[in-house]
Amino acid sequence: MAEYRAKAASRVVWWRDTVCVYCGCPGVGADHIIPKSKGGPDIRENLVWCCQPCNNHKANRLDVEMMRRAFRHIEAQGGCLDWIELGYPKIWKLLGF
Repeated sequence: MAEYRAKAASRVVWWRDTVCVYCGCPGVGADHIIPKSKGGPDIRENLVWCCQPCNNHKANRLDVEMMRRAFRHIEAQGGCLDWIELGYPKIWKLLGF
């Protein structure tokens, strides 16, 4: 079930973003803004479409500038970021929203 939700969220993200949100190049797949290895959820507000070089660069780090850019993009598309403030208060503070 979790794998199905992740695939469904990836499709939604592709329709929303279409290009890499970090650099604007054609994207190849979904990237978790807050990495799964750091507890990031499989929800569309934590996923962005990303190119391979940006995905490799970010890896599983909490890259603040890349995260800000991605979350601002999601916010501009009408996405809600309350889940970050509630579930990840340290990251919320780090991002300076």
